[in-house]
Amino acid sequence: MMSYSLIRQYARQAHRKAQRDHRTPMTFVGLGHDAIRERISSIPFLGKNRNDNPYAPKGWKRVDAPAPRLMCVEKGYLFVDSSGFGRSGEGALSAQEFVDYIYEHDEFGYGIVEAGQFQVVVATYQTVEQLHAVEVA
Repeated sequence: MMSYSLIRQYARQAHRKAQRDHRTPMTFVGLGHDAIRERISSIPFLGKNRNDNPYAPKGWKRVDAPAPRLMCVEKGYLFVDSSGFGRSGEGALSAQEFVDYIYEHDEFGYGIVEAGQFQVVVATYQTVEQLHAVEVA
C-alpha cells in the first residue's frame, strides 16, 4: 500500500512533467463504448502542485465533475479503479462504470491528478472556449 505522502509526491512530479511536456486532458467526443474502453488507459497523468491544485494547461479549466454516486474522494473528482478488478457499487468506479460515465459526459476532458496502487483520482476539464460559450448562451 502506498502512503499518501508518496502519492502526493508522484502527483507533484506528474504536474511538473505535464507542464514541461504541455500535456492536455484527453477527450472522448463522439466515441462509442468500445473506443472509450480502448483509450481510458491512456488518460494523461496531469498531477497536482504543492498547493493541491490540479494542473490545467493553457486553454483549459478544471471543472467539478457531476458525481455519479457517493465516492471515496473529494467532491468534484472521480475515483476510479485502475486495477481492473473493481466491481460496480464500490467506493471507486469500475472500468465499465467509468466508460459509461465518459460516454454520458463526453463534453469533458479527463486527466489523472493522483494515482495510488489500485485507484486513480480523475479531474474533469473543459476548454476555456466551451466555458465561454456556456456563459454567453
